[in-house]
Amino acid sequence: MALSVSTPKHMMKIGLAENQTSLSKKSTINYLMKVGLDKIALLPYGFMIDAYRWKIFDGSINRKDLEYEWVKMRSEYQGVVPPVVRDEQDFDAGSKYHVPSNTPYIRYFVSHILQFQIYKALCVTAKEYPAQPLHECDFYQNKDAGAQLKKLLQAGSSKNWELILEDTIGQGKMDATAVLEYFAPLHEYLQEYRAEINYPIGWSNDAFEALVKRA
Repeated sequence: MALSVSTPKHMMKIGLAENQTSLSKKSTINYLMKVGLDKIALLPYGFMIDAYRWKIFDGSINRKDLEYEWVKMRSEYQGVVPPVVRDEQDFDAGSKYHVPSNTPYIRYFVSHILQFQIYKALCVTAKEYPAQPLHECDFYQNKDAGAQLKKLLQAGSSKNWELILEDTIGQGKMDATAVLEYFAPLHEYLQEYRAEINYPIGWSNDAFEALVKRA
């Protein structure tokens, strides 16, 4: 969760990192890359798990194509293909506990967006943002931000989550804007790096076909 990630500024404040007047670009990019690999990489996977389950429920996926559709969706959403050829005797989706146990997974997708949205709201309350980049925000020991977070957590499941969000941060809908703002320096760096190296973006939409046999 973004709120549990110790920012460089926070780590310096509590004595876990050497105090610096400013962070180098390299340190910033390394930090954001580390967080991004944890947070951003889960988004397509988190959505895909339940998209797959829902298609089984509504009949969009035939039982004889369970493996084929899994490989196809992984290629579509994540851009990955199996290392070896798969067939319908392999039910790779079943290796993810949430699929055979019928446990919703969309909660993880939602949480990885809401945590940044709430984090941004707390940073605004603490007057840390937009005075400085979002990834450098630190509301540690800020009483106003603490009271706001307390209000949100105390509500629990007493009413609809959208109403709780509206009451506490003034936004009743999910908004991924904070994710984009948090990782803006990393996005800019990757654009510059690609312009320099000119590496390709994207993947073949049908490369997975050669790695799965249909029944």
